[in-house]
Amino acid sequence: MEEGAAFKVSFEADDELIPIYRFRNQDVSGAYLYVGEQERQSLLTENNFGFVQEGLAFYTYGADAQKGEDIYRFSTVSGGYIFVGQEERQSIQQNFSSFTQEGIAFEVVV
Repeated sequence: MEEGAAFKVSFEADDELIPIYRFRNQDVSGAYLYVGEQERQSLLTENNFGFVQEGLAFYTYGADAQKGEDIYRFSTVSGGYIFVGQEERQSIQQNFSSFTQEGIAFEVVV
């Protein structure tokens, strides 16, 4: 069930924004990973780790831009990923030990 818009991104390049790419997990149906350029290159050159690049997803502020809200990336034991804001991050850390926080993925406007 869709819960609505989580945050705003841009679909057009801008000098202050970085590209975010979408990869599909071949082993987990419906699981996607969103990454910046450096991690994209790593996935492309190191046998993809079971991921297929689907292309450019959107543009957003980098993780250290200090221009928006932090979006955190969590991984699951099943190979899935979720991207959440600060409030949801705290809830996951307190209530769901099966999720592993991987850090700030990027910054967005909410």
